[in-house]
Amino acid sequence: MRQIKRVRKRERVKKKLISIVVLCLLSVILFSTAAASEKSGLAVISMKAKSETMYQDSELPKFSVDIHGEGAMKTTLDEKEQYTAQQFMESLTEGKDYTLECESDGTKEGTFPVKIKLSDDLQKKLEGELSQSVFFETRDGTLTVKNKYGEWDGKKFQQPDGTYVQNGWVEDDGEKYYFDGEGNLVTGELRIGVKTYRFAKDGKLKSEESSIDPNKPMLALTFDDGPGKRTGELLDQLEKYNSRATFFMLGQNAQNNGELIKRMAKQGCELSNHSMTHANLSTMDPAGILDEVDGTNRIINGFVANGTTTLRPPYGAVSDTLKQTVKMPFIMWSVDTLDWQTKNAKATVDSVLNTVKDGDIVLMHDIHSTTIDAALELIPKLVEQGYQLVTVSELAEARGVVLENGHQYYSFPPGAAESGEAKVQPQEEVFEGEYHHEEVNEQQQ
Repeated sequence: MRQIKRVRKRERVKKKLISIVVLCLLSVILFSTAAASEKSGLAVISMKAKSETMYQDSELPKFSVDIHGEGAMKTTLDEKEQYTAQQFMESLTEGKDYTLECESDGTKEGTFPVKIKLSDDLQKKLEGELSQSVFFETRDGTLTVKNKYGEWDGKKFQQPDGTYVQNGWVEDDGEKYYFDGEGNLVTGELRIGVKTYRFAKDGKLKSEESSIDPNKPMLALTFDDGPGKRTGELLDQLEKYNSRATFFMLGQNAQNNGELIKRMAKQGCELSNHSMTHANLSTMDPAGILDEVDGTNRIINGFVANGTTTLRPPYGAVSDTLKQTVKMPFIMWSVDTLDWQTKNAKATVDSVLNTVKDGDIVLMHDIHSTTIDAALELIPKLVEQGYQLVTVSELAEARGVVLENGHQYYSFPPGAAESGEAKVQPQEEVFEGEYHHEEVNEQQQ
């Protein structure tokens, strides 16, 4: 008897569930029928913002919409102008009466809505005179901003091109991580250049300490146009004397020197951009500038994540277009050794020792053998004189100067942050001349 009661109870429950499902289906059908009936005789126009994907710090995509119309699209909306729903939709496809808005500036990763904002005039018409003729709807899209460095693959980090970050930093969700030469996540303690970093067990950066003494004199040795055939010897000498330099590299030379670039980063040197082919960027349009600068950034960053930091425009030539196009600080110089012209090691050494002072940025070129000879002699002599040989960014930081995109910097003397001496704007831009360009081309042959 009890078993029969249980069976009957299950059947009653089953019938109730079936009834609920049927009622839900009927409600949907009735609602759809009512909606269809409501829209009957109307022009139905829908706009949907297209969803886009980008990597952090790259240029924001140009947002667009998909517009679709159906139903009574031949309906006349304005008898006097003989303006139809079809023509109304076509005006929307031309971008009239609406804008697309997104709160993201492309610097923070995440997913953000892309909203369609109708003009006040169109909104009033849709709520008034057009409400009887047009059923209008809008739908938001999304902008997905991906981590500019790539994505995690276990304890490694894969870059957008499929390679793994090596000897480089990655910032993810507000935390910083470092990966060694094998692409492995670093934990514990690590020394890079003058800084000692401490990482948690999960790889998150906990603290950093610098051995630079801001009260002692310092210089930034910088080398253009390389890497060259003897840049490795220069790195040996820098390492021997616990010193660093900044390398403004040409993309055409960097692309075949990945191991050397990784070593620069490992020693704490600064990796910077000098264009792809040593072109005069001040004479180029935005597209040409980006080909030269972004091309070099991609090559260097392919070897060392977050590698390139600053730009030195070839010939020191700068234009308003260049400033507006390239989102990097421009590093010039305060001591020009003219090593590319003299090709004399002694002359290069003398030009530095006779003129250099605290906070100077020294210009040399590591594609010339005579310059390497000069640097091998200069590094120990400058250290002996009490100078700390640091990177441009380290020098700026030590002097309290925050490097800004599009600004030119010539030196960082003591008190530069207060005096503004770091950003001197000369009346005439420095131009090294065609002879220098010929030397660069000659080095490639």
